[in-house]
Amino acid sequence: MANNFLIPELEQKVRELLFQGLTKQEVYDRLSTYDNRDELASLLNNLPAPEPRRKYLYLNIMLISMLGIITARKLYSLWGIDTFNIFTLFILVVPTINIYLMRELMLFHRTGFQFTAILCAISLLNAENRMLPEIVFIPLIVALSGFLYYKLYPRNSMIVD
Repeated sequence: MANNFLIPELEQKVRELLFQGLTKQEVYDRLSTYDNRDELASLLNNLPAPEPRRKYLYLNIMLISMLGIITARKLYSLWGIDTFNIFTLFILVVPTINIYLMRELMLFHRTGFQFTAILCAISLLNAENRMLPEIVFIPLIVALSGFLYYKLYPRNSMIVD
């Protein structure tokens, strides 16, 4: 696996062993030490097994694409602003959070699917998100991220320390 500076070393080792076909419990038994036991259990619970990951890859790409379209629309709304002030920074909060969520979804992190479902559902409280195309995309994003969460992270696959 290529060395990626955005992914911690322990996570890279875990991903490599999971892609070699080891179960989460086998990875935990092989890599756990007294010092990293909690971090390793948390990391393994935050990553899906390779098989469901492959199976739902295209749905995840669709989810990231829909979130990307909404993010691009939010950034495009900044195009007409002539002055830079505190309100411009407030407008940049939503695209920044969306970009972080897309990163988490690309890495198939459990928290990415959880946060995406929750934050997108809450975003419907904002009036500007109840217009087209957001009114169509946001419920689809909530449903798809919830579906992927339950398919990628079944309760019986949790590592308990």
